[in-house]
Amino acid sequence: YQKYTWYLDLRLDQLDAKTLRAADMLAHEYIDQSMFKEGRHFIRAVLSFVPNNLEMYETLSLRCSLAETYYKDGRFLKAAAILQNVDQRVTNVYKKEFSAIQDFRDEMRTILDTQDRCDAGLVAARAIAVAECAAVADGARCYLCLDDGSREGLVLGCGCRETKYVAHLSCMARFARRSVEIDDLSVRGVLLGGAIDRWTYCPVCQDEYTGHVLLAMAWQYLRTCSTLNVDDSYRQAAMIILGTAKFMTGAVEEAKADLEYAEDRLNELRDDEEDAIRFDVELPLACAREMLDRCAETLRLDEDLHA
Repeated sequence: YQKYTWYLDLRLDQLDAKTLRAADMLAHEYIDQSMFKEGRHFIRAVLSFVPNNLEMYETLSLRCSLAETYYKDGRFLKAAAILQNVDQRVTNVYKKEFSAIQDFRDEMRTILDTQDRCDAGLVAARAIAVAECAAVADGARCYLCLDDGSREGLVLGCGCRETKYVAHLSCMARFARRSVEIDDLSVRGVLLGGAIDRWTYCPVCQDEYTGHVLLAMAWQYLRTCSTLNVDDSYRQAAMIILGTAKFMTGAVEEAKADLEYAEDRLNELRDDEEDAIRFDVELPLACAREMLDRCAETLRLDEDLHA
């Protein structure tokens, strides 16, 4: 960083395109090192020297870098707001250079829409799960955070028979997410089955979560994967878990739609030789097909019953 900061210290009083390009290069050094907070402070400091009426290609590029620090930090609303501001400032001269802004904003809008859908699904599933577990969780405390159920409500959706293992759904999701990080098994660094187990199996009794507890965990897992590419096998695995949970809670038609979507995406991945090597495609694909067969059989029996 020294060569950039030294250069900028000399030239911030005489802003020009060359100085701003150097600032943008340093901003990307911060981003590449995952120093997002430091990068934001630096970019804002540089932009504070820029007159409000001065809009050069380099200042717009710096604002895009600022949006990127928020995006990489998971703060998508803030990033989208900055990019919208950049889009409004871009003149016809720079339209071609900044044509990717709209794609970037669309990508973030898709992420935010997915997260909103997951949040709504989680609220509904959690309410039912807490009500179903009210008797066993009465007077108990979350075994993960040791708090009572007054804040969120407690659930027990596995094979544990002791009330000392009830928990908040948010704590269960945090534990699943954290256990992956502790083992250095990020979403990319673990075999797909291992990553899924942390979201679908109780860490105490090793039984699979059931009913609306599984549905709530599935919504939270999909939200965690929302920043991945829509065709990513890990994200489609989250869709399969969601479809499975919907099937188990009686929403068979919705389950079928989610599973068919995941199957189509995974088939596309498998047909691409490079993606088939990079991603663990066969396991989620087999799971999707198995659950689709169960959905079809359930719907057929339902039709026969009504007939």
